[in-house]
Amino acid sequence: EATLFGLGLYTDTGSFTYSTTTSRDLSAASFLMEKGMNLEIIQRFSEHTLYDQQQKIFNHLFLNSREYKLEGLHIIISHYAQKKFQGGLASLTRKLLEITGADAVISIVEMQKRVYIIGRASSGRINFLPLISQWGGGGHQQAASATVKGAALNEIVEDVTKHLTKIIRPAITAQAIMSSPVKTIEPDLSIDEAHQLMFRYGHTGFPVVKDEKLVGIISRRDVDKAKHHGLGHAPVKAYMSSQVITVSPGTP
Repeated sequence: EATLFGLGLYTDTGSFTYSTTTSRDLSAASFLMEKGMNLEIIQRFSEHTLYDQQQKIFNHLFLNSREYKLEGLHIIISHYAQKKFQGGLASLTRKLLEITGADAVISIVEMQKRVYIIGRASSGRINFLPLISQWGGGGHQQAASATVKGAALNEIVEDVTKHLTKIIRPAITAQAIMSSPVKTIEPDLSIDEAHQLMFRYGHTGFPVVKDEKLVGIISRRDVDKAKHHGLGHAPVKAYMSSQVITVSPGTP
């Protein structure tokens, strides 16, 4: 029994290498070792062995994947149904996460009149627990699962999709970390004057504004390059970058 629990523990944590591994997981492994956990058996049924045996179910999960873009995050929901029970769904979900490069993957699989919901995430903005707890499941914020008896697969898929926003934490936006108000300079200001302003305010660059319109950006590197060539008298507009990329205050 200790080995069975240990197999689940090693699978869910990637043998304690996943970033979601906690000190509690390691304490649990120590406890299971004292209770007779057999590492040789766990090695025999390692992630790679399970992956070879379950290529079919993994292929179906991959083909049945639906992608969702929510609040700057890439989330995948995948589903599959079969009569025969197969373990290792956590490993397959993790593999799907790695292959797709998604921020989160939720696998929903029906087997032997039970529906298994497994979530794995690579983003700190994901917390599965508010969603998984609806079905009495648990785990970690970025690695959680639940088992539902006597439920229909399509109903669970629909319910998960409907409540998908529950797993998303609010993003830190540009407004939360930006400097305001913004100090700006005019394009006809000299490089020497821009350098003095950078030194005075401790800035590494300035937006360049003319008639209340953003026309460029000048950086400390641009200023140093001009001064190195003895062109401190040149206007800022000669060295500024005019292809300016901007974001809104609400940009994550």
